[in-house]
Amino acid sequence: MSQLALEERVLVLTPTGADARISVRVLRENGFLAQSFPSMEALCEASRYGVGALLIAEEALTSSDLSRLSALMASQPSWSDFAVVMVTSGAATTQYTAKVFSSLMACGNITLIERPFRLITLVSAMQGALRARRRQYQVRALLSQHENDQQELRAHTAELERRVAERTAKLSEMVSELEAFSYTVSHDLRAPLRGIQGYAHFLLEDGADRIDETTRDYVRHIQASAARLDALVRDVLAYSRVSRSEMSFHAIDLEMLVQQIVAENPTFRMPHAEINLERPLSPVRGHAPSLSQCIANLLGNAIKFVEPGLLPRVTVRTESVGEEHTRVWFEDNGIGIDPDLQGKIFGMFERGHPDRTFDGTGIGLAIVKKAVLRMRGDVGVFSTPGQGSRFWIQLPRA
Repeated sequence: MSQLALEERVLVLTPTGADARISVRVLRENGFLAQSFPSMEALCEASRYGVGALLIAEEALTSSDLSRLSALMASQPSWSDFAVVMVTSGAATTQYTAKVFSSLMACGNITLIERPFRLITLVSAMQGALRARRRQYQVRALLSQHENDQQELRAHTAELERRVAERTAKLSEMVSELEAFSYTVSHDLRAPLRGIQGYAHFLLEDGADRIDETTRDYVRHIQASAARLDALVRDVLAYSRVSRSEMSFHAIDLEMLVQQIVAENPTFRMPHAEINLERPLSPVRGHAPSLSQCIANLLGNAIKFVEPGLLPRVTVRTESVGEEHTRVWFEDNGIGIDPDLQGKIFGMFERGHPDRTFDGTGIGLAIVKKAVLRMRGDVGVFSTPGQGSRFWIQLPRA
């Protein structure tokens, strides 16, 4: 017998009497899979393999039968509430039977049929009970599918977490190795560069009378190339430090910090440049050494990228952004940046003026972005070619 057939059985308790046996025959004639059992114990055992409904006559229930039936109904899963059709004697119901009804009604779905009744009443009651039972099986199937889906989701989640953890560990290892390699190579490159620059200097100074102008020009090119490479190495070192160094955040007096940076860099002062501070500059929260490097890079770019013969003018000001952030502006009178390049200039080795004769390594703004992001801030630029640039960094308010 299939599981579906077992689960739509009508189990009939028939210990004595002809009514129960007639009921079994009538149910079978009307298409029900009805089975009779001589005892409640046998009926409960059969129900373990599947049940659609029970048919029980009140006089067939003993006290122990009631306990077994109550336990059977109470043990059903949350989705299950099979019907018990109870044939009663109507007005002749005894005090004991009333107690039976109240106990069973507390356990589940009880339908009462009073004698005398027509057989069509019994058939209709069973049809209704089995329709309700089939809906319960649909709920069970949905719950089972949901549980299977949950198990698959948990398995996929666990596998994804394992892969993420594994790849994160590998990525962290690769990043650490790459940073160590970058720092070591960059640091070691500077020693031979200093040698190249030194020998080129000696050649120009001590051997000036033994070389012609063409040779001296070649040596100057060597010096310039070595200087550019040395600047590139220094910027790579700076980027590596910003990427891997520990940062502790605290309140920073921005106005004092900008003044200190300007005072320490002669090229940031007259007659080389004019830097104006729109006081007061709001304090921010961040990592002072990293912020100093960001400001120095942005001021250096603002002064460098101007038309020949034009005095660089830079305005530094702050404004509030919401209740938690301060935006620091660096506005210059430089040559501006092409709109197509503005989204790229914060990347490594990207330059805003690749076709112009301005020195640079293409790492300065990448350092700015890396440092600002690590300080839980943001960075951006507004610029129009020929009309200057307005760089900004946004940091938590102090």
